[in-house]
Amino acid sequence: MPSYILDAIHIFYFKAREQIGIILNLDFSQVHYTDIGTSVYIGLVLIFALLARILFPIIAKRKDKFAWESSGEKVAKNDEQGIIFKFFSLVPKVVFSFGVVFTLVAVSNPFLNAVKEENKIMEGRVRTDLRDISGSMTYPFPGTELSKAEVAARNHVDFVKMRQGQNDRVSLWLFASNPYMVEDFIADDEVYYRHVKDAPWVTGYSRDIVSAWFQSSPNNQVIPMERYAFIDGDGGGTDLASALRAIIKQSDHDKIGENRKRSVLIVTDGEPDRYPAAELEGLKKRKIIPYIIFVRSPPPSEFSEDGFSQPQNDSLPAVVKRIGEYGGKYFDAKDQNSLKRAYQEIDKLEKVKFEVKNTFIKVYLFQTFIFIAMLLFLTAIMLGFLAKLFGTYP
Repeated sequence: MPSYILDAIHIFYFKAREQIGIILNLDFSQVHYTDIGTSVYIGLVLIFALLARILFPIIAKRKDKFAWESSGEKVAKNDEQGIIFKFFSLVPKVVFSFGVVFTLVAVSNPFLNAVKEENKIMEGRVRTDLRDISGSMTYPFPGTELSKAEVAARNHVDFVKMRQGQNDRVSLWLFASNPYMVEDFIADDEVYYRHVKDAPWVTGYSRDIVSAWFQSSPNNQVIPMERYAFIDGDGGGTDLASALRAIIKQSDHDKIGENRKRSVLIVTDGEPDRYPAAELEGLKKRKIIPYIIFVRSPPPSEFSEDGFSQPQNDSLPAVVKRIGEYGGKYFDAKDQNSLKRAYQEIDKLEKVKFEVKNTFIKVYLFQTFIFIAMLLFLTAIMLGFLAKLFGTYP
């Protein structure tokens, strides 16, 4: 078979599949018609012609008193076609009738009202998430048997999920004695979600030291081994200043997000090694809004004999209390509920505004209905030829 014929068959197949799919998924209650009157008139003419075709032989036979009921020899019952062949001979007529219906619908020029979105203006955010993984994050979170690191990390994951679809460009950093970039600015929600979910919770001096610590006191196994980041040279401190310097440098090189509103989310549990005055001023100068989630430690009454717990100071660290001077805001996470509320409040502050102009357009369906009608007529003709192979019903 020539290649151009195969190409034509291939094109026809995909076209037929596309148009059939449109019909099968079409909500007919939403279809409107431009000229339904013409279709009604044509339909009435066809019905009249059909009735005339059925009634005329009956009327003519009654007028002719000498007409024979049949001509030729009478066919025996055993030689008549069975019910299956009678049904098969009826199928082409039914298919042809559906083709007529689709033709009448096509003549009425059906259409759908669709909404087209134009001039979509979306104000995205650029955010850096900075999470404290210092050694003190291993201490229990107030009111739970979980570590502060685990509670903070899991709530951060929920927050990232909450922000999906907001057109954010986000970067993930961890810090202890040094800052560590996990992911540079990225706009892919799913990829960023996986990075946040898989990020370590806390630093460890070495795998051997942590393993020995676990073996000496099984009760210390608050954080799974795989959630430790074993980093040579990191003393597990809280050097917030160096982390903010790295974030400022990264933001200065981010030309894509320089015209968007920017913020940095800092999740930490204590006073940094030194007050980062110059770095906070740098954020303010660049109009980067700092949000601090201060993760509290257990109260003194919850101290354990092994010194695993850390005393809770009711006063806030200076960097937390003074963050408002730099255009930022802090959230005091004293328990699970306050931590969740903190993330929810930040989500509201970071909301993106969408401005969409909707335009109603008509999607005409004439081509679809007339194509299906022609397909049904073609099918009826082919079925009619097949019916002939079994003979004519006597």
